Amino acid sequence: MMTMARGRKRAQATAALVAACGLVLSAVSGTGHGAPPRVMDVRVVETEGRLHVNVALSGPVAYTVRQWSAPPQIVIDFPGAVINGGRTTVLPVGRGVLLRVRAGQF
Repeated sequence: MMTMARGRKRAQATAALVAACGLVLSAVSGTGHGAPPRVMDVRVVETEGRLHVNVALSGPVAYTVRQWSAPPQIVIDFPGAVINGGRTTVLPVGRGVLLRVRAGQF
């Protein structure tokens, strides 16, 4: 019983995170033919009381979304894309259910 209750709470926390934060993907001008897509910028903005994670990309890119439960987090992967500058960036947020956003090459 205790494990099911904890699992339910984690699922609820993850669902709340998905509902509370919007993901906005925007493509900017391309980097040229054959070049891998680049993650140019990642920002967290608040609009009308809602948090949005904005990811600026050098062009169209496929992505996958996974949810992890320990600790609750959402992982958005852009296969084949590279981070502009190649550095891991951590953006502290600390509002609502969003503690931070981390972008890096993994």
